[in-house]
Order: sequence, then C-alpha cells, then structure tokens
Amino acid sequence: MKKKHIPLPIIYNIIAAIAFFSHYVIYFKYLKVIPTVQAIEQTTNISKKQLKEYITLSPSSLTVPINKSKQAPSLLRLSQISLREMTASQVLSKTFYEPTLQGNMRNGGFITYNEPYIYFSTIIALEKQIYRVMSDGSTMMKKLNIPAGKMMCIINNTLYYITLNETLTKTSLTGEDTINIDDTCISYYIYKDIIYYLKPEKKCVFRIHINGQKLDPIQLKEDILYVSNLVVINDKIYLQTITQMNFKNTENNTNNWSSFLYSMNLDGTRLTKVLNDTILNFIVDNDYIYYSRSHITKGDTSSNNKVYLIQYNIKTCNKKTLFSYASTNTNCIPFNLDKNHIYFIANDVRNYENNDFFLKKYNLNTKTISNVSKDNLYPGQIFLVKDRIFLFPIYITDKNSYIFYTIKTDGSEGRFIR
Repeated sequence: MKKKHIPLPIIYNIIAAIAFFSHYVIYFKYLKVIPTVQAIEQTTNISKKQLKEYITLSPSSLTVPINKSKQAPSLLRLSQISLREMTASQVLSKTFYEPTLQGNMRNGGFITYNEPYIYFSTIIALEKQIYRVMSDGSTMMKKLNIPAGKMMCIINNTLYYITLNETLTKTSLTGEDTINIDDTCISYYIYKDIIYYLKPEKKCVFRIHINGQKLDPIQLKEDILYVSNLVVINDKIYLQTITQMNFKNTENNTNNWSSFLYSMNLDGTRLTKVLNDTILNFIVDNDYIYYSRSHITKGDTSSNNKVYLIQYNIKTCNKKTLFSYASTNTNCIPFNLDKNHIYFIANDVRNYENNDFFLKKYNLNTKTISNVSKDNLYPGQIFLVKDRIFLFPIYITDKNSYIFYTIKTDGSEGRFIR
C-alpha cells in the first residue's frame, strides 16, 4: 500500500500560516493590539523613518523589533518621542493656521486656546485677570490666578504673555511657577524654540531659547528710529519700523508719518527693505503680506477715517488694494486672516459717525464682501480660534456692553458674553 504524500504547496501554506500567526502572537504579548503603520502615524504623528529604531517593516506586516530591548515600546512611549521632537512653533501650528496666529497676536493676543478651553485676558472689564471658558462660551467663566496681559500663547501647558507692566512672562496654567523672561518687552514671537522680542527704545532684536538660554541680540541699523512689531516666519524676521513722524498739522488732520517693513535672516544678515507705507497692521502669508493702510498721509485733509486693505506680493513687489472701509479709530485697525477670508469690522454706510458696525469677511477667492454677524457691534480686536471668531470691544460705553462677542465663521451661533 502506497503512502500518501502531502503536496508541497500545502506544506508551504502551513509553514506560512504558522509564521504569519507567530507575528500576531508576539505582538499581542507586547502591545495587546496590532496597529498598522498608518494607525501609528495617525495616532502619534510619527513617520516610518522615526519608527525605524523600534520596528522593521515587511511587505505584508509588522515584524518583531530587532533591538536591544526585551519589550516592545508602547504607543504612549512613541507619542512622547513625537512631542519631545516637536518645536514650540510646531506645537502652536497644530492649533492655529500660521497667519491666523499672527493675526491673533497683532490684534493684541488677548485670547488663546488650549484644548478644550479658551483663555482670555480682560483689560477693560471685570477684574484685570485671565479667565478660562469653553470655546463656545457655554460654561461659566473661571478666573485664574494669573494677572491680565496681552500677546498670549500656550505651549505644552505653559502660558507666554506680556503683562500690563510690559514684562515678558511665562507661567503654568494654574498661575504657579511664574518666571519673568525679561523686565521690558513690547512685542515678541516664538519661532521653532526661540523667542524673538523687542524692548522699548532698543535697536535690537533680542533672542532667548524657551529653556532659558540667552542668545546674542541682533543689532539693527542706526537709521532705524523705532521698531514697533515683529513676526518670524519661513526663516525670516519681519520688522515694522516708524521712520518719519510729524504731528504739527493736527488742525488739518494731516499727520505726516510713514512706516518701513524690513525682513532679515534669523541671524540678522541680509536686512532688506520690503515696504514703505503707512502700515497699521500686517500679516505675512507665504508669498503675500496683507496690511491695513491708513489714509492719513502728507497733504491728506479728508475727514472720514477710511482704511485700505492691501495685498503685497513679496516676489513680484506688486501691490493691490483689495477693499477699503471706515473705522472709528485709525490707530487701531484690526483685521484677521484664515486660509480663505479676511475678517474685519466696518460700517455699512462707510461713515464713522454712524455706530452701526458689523463683523464682515472678504473672500480671497471670489473677491466679495459679506456680513458675518447680524448683531450691531463695537469696533475691537478680532481673534480666530478653529471655526469661531471672538471680538473684544476696545471700549465700554454703557452698562449693557459686553466682555466679548463670539460667532462661528459661517455666521451661526452668535452670542454676547457679558
């Protein structure tokens, strides 16, 4: 009687099946769950290259790590590695679109976000303190043990801001472990892990690492009179300077002043003049600079406070006026920017004597203007957090005024927070 031989293909299939399930048994032992490479990347933001130390990838599945450790690393460990490798500006970019972060800071930085809360600073209402509330304003405000300030941003549960006494400070979100970074500061920006900041009457850009290590300041040209603001983006420092001021003709409302916008490398080299105009606020977005331009120039005797919103192409040096609007105060012209819209506050009839102001948006694609809010609002600073807009009034007129107004970018769920 002939012995029956098992066909070789079946044997090969059995061996392959044993090898296949061995991988899963080993991974169940260490991780309990078998994550795919895509799942790990989505969960921890770690690339395949970063995982190379811990795992090797075969065409069909994950295989056992070939390393010195006896135990495979957990997903929490991989996540911690990812966070540790992120710079401060990368942490901020996970919350804010970069131009929006600039816009929030340029509007005074009275509001910031750290999941799931909005942190805001009150300087004209309530006690001068920092408060916390849910992003939609649906919960009671909680007063924190942190004095009011401006230009706030949160990195890894640490709040950076400028106090009302112009001290550059960082503190925990509970108000403990407060550290004064510098006694005087008028503007700052965090790029990668470096804080770039300005001090009053100093022709320097000061630098300090977020770990506290001081770096040499960048000396500026002697003919630069006064630097009022800075932004750091795309490995460039942008500086707004006041170059000429003459307020002798105030009777005719002809303030003669202008402003330069410079750019330079992070080490201070290649200082270049980018713009010369009456620049009020500016936001840098890749190849474009958006800025509000005052109508008040030499020889201008117009009585209406008209403001122009300009788009400047950094590569071609071309300027384009997008729109103009009226404001009650040309010294405070807030606007903000997301990927598709410019948000601003304007009077429908373009007459600053009429107090009917509304929150509006300009569509960068269709070149059209539409109302966001139906509510009549006070002019003020505009802040964007995810899909919501927050408007902080610049003054209080009566007992019915509000702390801030919030509305979704699509115009829904508008409400006053009093």
